[in-house]
Amino acid sequence: MKAAIYTIFSIVILIGCKDKAENKAGLQKTKKQVVELDKGEEFQDLEFSSLNEHIIKSGEMMSPKEVLIKYYPAASEADSNAEITITENKIDDKNIELRLVHNDIMDDSVRGQKIIMALKKVGHRWVVVTLKKNWRCWEGRGHTDWGIAMCS
Repeated sequence: MKAAIYTIFSIVILIGCKDKAENKAGLQKTKKQVVELDKGEEFQDLEFSSLNEHIIKSGEMMSPKEVLIKYYPAASEADSNAEITITENKIDDKNIELRLVHNDIMDDSVRGQKIIMALKKVGHRWVVVTLKKNWRCWEGRGHTDWGIAMCS
């Protein structure tokens, strides 16, 4: 069973590398659209390999939005004061970009957080190909525009 999981995971990685080498347009298009949506903003790249491993090991057939919620469970458990919006940007049949904005977070310094996740359909499963975030601070606690400088 473990060998099968590792084989599937290796195939996903190889397909991703092959697609990156042969067809950069899809991923570049995703990155370009992120830049257009969030022009001038800096983002912190996030680690996502354990999320992809979980998707493969679980055997669940998750939608792109379900993958995002698996990464960011607060999207389905928002408190009454917070505002969470999720938008989908379909690049093509095998690539999609999700954008989550969580505003008015119940935190003394961070006011909002933005997550951008690009997914690629491999077989019947969606896997994460890029994951990044940035945030903004409450007034008087740091930057009030989206960025990656720490809030105080």
